[in-house]
Amino acid sequence: MVSKFNKPEDGTEIILATPDDDPVIDPETISKSTTELKTDSNTDFEIDLDTVPDPETYSANHSDLEKTQSSEFSSKSPSKSWWKKKRWLLPFIVLITGLILPNHWRIPVMGANSNDWHPKTFWYEPWGSSITHKGIDIFGPSNTQVVAANHGLLLYRGEFAKGGKVVVLLGPEWKIHYYAHLASFNTDRWFYQSGDPLGTLGATGNAKNKPPHLHFTVFSLLPYFWYADATTQGWKKMFYLDPNHYLIKN
Repeated sequence: MVSKFNKPEDGTEIILATPDDDPVIDPETISKSTTELKTDSNTDFEIDLDTVPDPETYSANHSDLEKTQSSEFSSKSPSKSWWKKKRWLLPFIVLITGLILPNHWRIPVMGANSNDWHPKTFWYEPWGSSITHKGIDIFGPSNTQVVAANHGLLLYRGEFAKGGKVVVLLGPEWKIHYYAHLASFNTDRWFYQSGDPLGTLGATGNAKNKPPHLHFTVFSLLPYFWYADATTQGWKKMFYLDPNHYLIKN
C-alpha cells in the first residue's frame, strides 16, 4: 500500500512508500570484526570478504571455468588469497578513508530536489517491522540515474529481501551511505566521487509494485551521542543520521 499526506505549508500531496521498505542497519548487530558489516536479520545484509563465487554454480566446462575465474578476479577486484594475506590492512583503510575524504554532498537522484521527498519521513512511525523509518525515500521516474551522494569506498553491492538491489559506500567521517531498491547496478570500481553513477531508480525488494524510489540512509560508525532522544528507538539516532541535514541545502 502507498501512503499519502500533505505538506502543512502548501498542501502538496506527498507519496510515501509502505512501512516495510525500510532496510535497517542496526549498530547492535555490527560485527566486532572489521571485515564484516551486518544488519538485522530482516535485511540479509552481510559483507564477507572471504565470500567468493562457487565454481560449482557455473554450468561450464573446464575451459569456460578458467575464463570465468580469471574475469571474476580481475585487477579491479582483489582475489580471495590477496584479502587473506592483506586483511589486516582493512582497519587502516577504513580509518584513512574516514579521515582524508572531503565532504561533497549532493542529492543522490539525478534531477531530484527537496520536493521529491518529505523531510518529516525520517524517523516516521509506525513503520512496519522496522518500527521507525531510518532514512528518506526519494521518488522519481523509473530508471532515473542514482548517483553517489558523497565520495565513498565501495563496501558492498547485492540484493536483500527488503532492500532489493542495494549499494553501500563508506564515505567521509566514517559514515556509511546505503542506497536501496535500485533497478540495476553500475558499480564497476572500488571508489566513487560525489555524483558518479551507482545504478538506476527502481522498486526492487519489498518496494515491488510501488512508485520507483530510492531509500537512502546515512549511518555513522561513530556515535553522535547528542542526537539521542526520548522518541521511539531514540537512542539509535546516535548512529542513524538525518539525511535532511546533508541534502536539504542541495
